[in-house]
Amino acid sequence: MTAQLSDILHYQGNAHSMCNEPLSKYLNDRPIKFVMLSTALNRGYRAGWLLSENKLYLIDLKAHLDHDNYVGLDYLFPQQEKVFADWYSGTIKINQGDLIKYVHSGYGSVYQRSVYLVIEKGRLINEYVKNNNSLISKARRILEKLTTRKYVNDYMFIDKRE
Repeated sequence: MTAQLSDILHYQGNAHSMCNEPLSKYLNDRPIKFVMLSTALNRGYRAGWLLSENKLYLIDLKAHLDHDNYVGLDYLFPQQEKVFADWYSGTIKINQGDLIKYVHSGYGSVYQRSVYLVIEKGRLINEYVKNNNSLISKARRILEKLTTRKYVNDYMFIDKRE
């Protein structure tokens, strides 16, 4: 799968790319299907979210009905500007800091920090941070080993120090 355009979460005064799709749980229970116009947006929509006062809200939507027409939040929730996401329970992951490793699949890329927001029926009940800087150190060690060895074939290295 191609790396995906993420939904956006407004949290603590900043906009963050999300590694989850909370709206999919809402759509799974309904006969609503959006059209994929790009492999980078296979779900056919992009949503905007707000985490405010420990509640998760859907605040924006751009969804494709076909190649020429798209709809907004009003299509799913008429006359609402902000919708409390009480259907969603799960852990939302947002990334912060520099990109450490790009993965051309889903939301697999790794950044310096991963923030996990545990949501239960639309309410934030816990949050924790995972520091991924140890991956930078590991990558540096691997690179150092590779620069002190000579490549022989797909499976074997020999030391350059002969």
